[in-house]
Amino acid sequence: MNGSTPDSLAIVPNKPKTRRRNFRISDAVYDAAMDAAVSNGETLTDVVDRALVGYTRRTVTKRAVETRNRNFRVEDAVYDAAMDAAVTNGETLTDVVARALVGYTRRTAAKHAAEERDGDGSNR
Repeated sequence: MNGSTPDSLAIVPNKPKTRRRNFRISDAVYDAAMDAAVSNGETLTDVVDRALVGYTRRTVTKRAVETRNRNFRVEDAVYDAAMDAAVTNGETLTDVVARALVGYTRRTAAKHAAEERDGDGSNR
């Protein structure tokens, strides 16, 4: 006998209706996330749950927005590299292009605001 009797076993709290899921993740990402979670007083389950809820909300919101097809010309090498990166990151190329356009718009607006603040329209 190894001494593990019902009287000697520790009670382990569990969320009764929460199923276990398995994901593959690199050791480096796991270790960094674990360190961050511990330092914030959280579990990785808390972190993953919050991330998946946020991802779901962003995805549902994107789908709810009315969109139209747009056409752009781009070199094959650029398109292929962007498509590979998007697939690797679990995104669509539409997501990547939309994010790039939003970033471009913000940078342009900031540049124009700085030019107006400088007075003569030149960026000193």
